Amino acid sequence: MPGGGERLIDPGRTSDPEAPVGQSSLGPQQWRGLGFGLAGGASLLLSLATAERPGAIALCAVAWVASLLLAVLAVWPTGEPSRGWGRTLGRLRAALRTREAAVMAALTLLGAGLRLYDLAGYPTGLNGDEAEFALLALDVLHGHGPYPFGTAFLGDSALYLYFQAPFLAVFGPTVAGIRVFGALAGVLTLPAFYLFMRRLFGRRPALLALALLAGSAAHVNFSRLALNVPQVPLLACLALYALWRALESRLAVWWLASGMLGAFAVYFHFGGRLLPLIVALYFVYLLVWHRRQWRAWLRGVAYCLLGGMLTLAPLGAYAARHPEDLIYHVNARLIFNIWPQVTATYGTDNLLAILGQQFALNVLGFVSVPDGTNLFYRFAETPLLAPLLAPFFLAGLALVLWRLRDGRYGLLVAWFWTFILVGTVTNEPPQSHRLVTVLPPAIAGIALVLDALIAWAQRWRRPAVGRAVVSLALLVPLAAGAADNANYFGPAAAARPWEEVTLLGTYVSDLGPSYRVYVLGAPSVYYWHGDRRFLAPDVPGGDLDKPTPGELAALPRDRALVFLVYPWLEGTLPLIQQVYPDGRVEPVSGQAGRTVFTAYFVPPGPAAN
Repeated sequence: MPGGGERLIDPGRTSDPEAPVGQSSLGPQQWRGLGFGLAGGASLLLSLATAERPGAIALCAVAWVASLLLAVLAVWPTGEPSRGWGRTLGRLRAALRTREAAVMAALTLLGAGLRLYDLAGYPTGLNGDEAEFALLALDVLHGHGPYPFGTAFLGDSALYLYFQAPFLAVFGPTVAGIRVFGALAGVLTLPAFYLFMRRLFGRRPALLALALLAGSAAHVNFSRLALNVPQVPLLACLALYALWRALESRLAVWWLASGMLGAFAVYFHFGGRLLPLIVALYFVYLLVWHRRQWRAWLRGVAYCLLGGMLTLAPLGAYAARHPEDLIYHVNARLIFNIWPQVTATYGTDNLLAILGQQFALNVLGFVSVPDGTNLFYRFAETPLLAPLLAPFFLAGLALVLWRLRDGRYGLLVAWFWTFILVGTVTNEPPQSHRLVTVLPPAIAGIALVLDALIAWAQRWRRPAVGRAVVSLALLVPLAAGAADNANYFGPAAAARPWEEVTLLGTYVSDLGPSYRVYVLGAPSVYYWHGDRRFLAPDVPGGDLDKPTPGELAALPRDRALVFLVYPWLEGTLPLIQQVYPDGRVEPVSGQAGRTVFTAYFVPPGPAAN
């Protein structure tokens, strides 16, 4: 039932669609399911038994993947339910020949172009977190990466690195190469979101939502960064689609898939840990609003929970042994752990006042307030949504809350507001990389408002006025996307984000290993920054903070020396010139001719006096 409606499931169906009626002994399909289930359990035990054992990483991972596949096979429908898959494939083949499919394909290709075009050039800088993840992925390729079910950079799951590593093997250790995985995740989110919207709300809202997400510059940006962020919106769309299919069909395979997909998001950005919570909260919503049907989905809750537990079992086993690793990233972001900094920012220690301002900033981050940090999207100087969409976004929030009793809208509420409310207790809102996961439900509300306007206009007694309203509503996604991306690929790109560290890496890379490089950039820029280590790994050197003449004179002279002096430490340049008077100065410019740092070249020779 693509339209969904308020009735989540048929209360008249009380029997298990997969259990034979009037049969107490196990039939062939029950034995088949039992066999696959026992094999899956044994495979999972093997995975846990080999966890963190030297030389057994591959066996642990393969056994874990096998356990998930066997669990799916154990509940895969046979008989009449399985024939439904054939009918679904038949309808899919017919749908692919329609005008809707052509529009959907065109929008997806447009979105793919925005996310894949010149990955090395946009954004124009390499973020330090991208470089750190890339270096760890290279360690995976070289056979000495971190334990895949443990944690890595900033306490996030290390499994992300094992997905990124093959792309580095294929495309090479380049800026474009490290960004391919994220770009593909962003592209796949487009059809996943379309299918989610199509299933819940029908054709027109789905196409409007797809057009809005395809042209979203914020989603384009995070799809183009080598971070563990864009995978979470993709998995959210897939998990919640599976959840809705489970509510419609009550097939165990959909329940299990929703739990697996939701839990799998935990292996990426720490914001993905909220996805299992969203699924759990939606079950609470069902208990409150649709309690009469609780018997119909209570069994499904068990399957959903089983899917999540199977997926998270290796990570859970690691967390039991290293609990501090799993909570490190979260603890570092909670406002209660940095309370003096938070009270200084807001000028008050009133908890309710601070939470209220945090809440407002997270909502306004979609319509009027740019990113609260200089991490990943502040250089665009825009909120998450194009300004044109602000009134439709606010109307969408109201519309979805107004129709809360409808299970489809309840799912959007759980998805969006869980992230917003949890965001009130995390630092420096609004942070776009945390909120990008709820761009889809925010856009869904906009699409539903536009769809309502079109439906109203089509009933207008004056056809010319109705056609004008319909045309304007259809143009909104295209106009918003055009304006958003004109800024992203234009002025935002010209801002050259992360220029200090990116230019350091590219400049040192151009110098090559025949030079020994020393960086004077503390406390902001260091020779050991990830950008330099990724872009120029073979160039020797180090950091100098407040060097003395003796320290400078003791530097090895086996090759030419280059001192890179940043403006805030330019007072050390005369001292370097005094120790090495035979050098030469070269200003290195960046955006608009601004001097990013000054290079001082010293030829190789005997140790200085």
